[in-house]
Amino acid sequence: MAGPIFPREEFDTRYQLVRDRMEPLQLDAVVAYSPGNQFWLTGCVGLIISSHETTFGFDTLYPKVVLPAEGDPTLIGLRICAEAYAQETHIADIRTFIPPVWERRSELMHNTLSQVDRRHRRIGIDVGEYSTITPAEFTMLKERLPDTEFVDVSPLFQDLRAIKSVREQACLREATRIQVEAFKLLRQRIHAGMSETEVLSELVRCQTEAGSSEPSVTIAWSNPGYAFFRAPWSDRKLQQGDFLWVDGGATYHGYCSDIDEVFVVGRPTSEHVELFESLEQVYREELKLWTPGRTALEIARGTLEILHRFGASNALDPEIFVGHGLGYEIVEAPVFASWSPPELRLQEGMVVCPEWYNQTPYGAMLYEETFLVGQDRLEPLADYESGLWEIPL
Repeated sequence: MAGPIFPREEFDTRYQLVRDRMEPLQLDAVVAYSPGNQFWLTGCVGLIISSHETTFGFDTLYPKVVLPAEGDPTLIGLRICAEAYAQETHIADIRTFIPPVWERRSELMHNTLSQVDRRHRRIGIDVGEYSTITPAEFTMLKERLPDTEFVDVSPLFQDLRAIKSVREQACLREATRIQVEAFKLLRQRIHAGMSETEVLSELVRCQTEAGSSEPSVTIAWSNPGYAFFRAPWSDRKLQQGDFLWVDGGATYHGYCSDIDEVFVVGRPTSEHVELFESLEQVYREELKLWTPGRTALEIARGTLEILHRFGASNALDPEIFVGHGLGYEIVEAPVFASWSPPELRLQEGMVVCPEWYNQTPYGAMLYEETFLVGQDRLEPLADYESGLWEIPL
């Protein structure tokens, strides 16, 4: 796709939303270092594979953004990436630097911030994000601006990004449709004798054929040997009786999907069927809790009650994680859990993935689909047929 993902007015609306929050905080400017926040402000998708190179990719390649209280935003990035930035954003003021990164970027950031109207001498930076300015660069920036107070604006971005615009909803809907189609293709191609690595490679091909615009998230774990978060096995082949869990997140112009499917190699046993039916039954019952206006804590408490009622186990007892937002990042704020802020509520316009860690005989297993929060209920983002899928021998 050539050019920015959305028209200019989409980003102008976002800038105004941010500025409306800046005024009561008396911020002269906000700076976005997090890749998700910069994407929301600029539209720059960049090379998605760089997400596997967090030091070099997130810190060095992805641009940073300065949005002043008045005037046009400025994009700050590496000189060799300038052409790519210009192709993907409406921002005209693109300022570049060459390595060493932290020293030169903090200098350019200082020069840029010195040019904004600093009547309050307060600058917001998203320092509370997982991927953000490094402590070393932050120290350099504070030394260059000793008369400036820096304020964490991560909550500001998280609140605004949680509610998806109509254009964002369309991208997320398409990403979800693509992943549903990719799973349909995978069901026709997966077979006994494949390794987990081969399953993942095939899923990437299926995602691409179905329309995914960038390399996408793929995870697969099988039993015996199921262990949450382990690396995929390339040397063990799927065989009769194996239980396989697959997570797919096709991507459409920077926006992710997130769906799980469960497979059995050969004809499912009664144990397999009972496990899947338990996952499915608990999931459908728990979805009834996800009504607009309900707090994350109420959803978490209700989920624990449902699990106990059905005799199911939660791998994080006595705490529980019950779902997350979806957007540029496959797991992004808000996070719905027993430790969520009391004020966090399910709101119309959010796109969410309800899921929790089911403790099964095979380990801690997730099960999830993707929904748009409507006025009074959850709306599936795509027509999705859930099931326990049989892998042919």
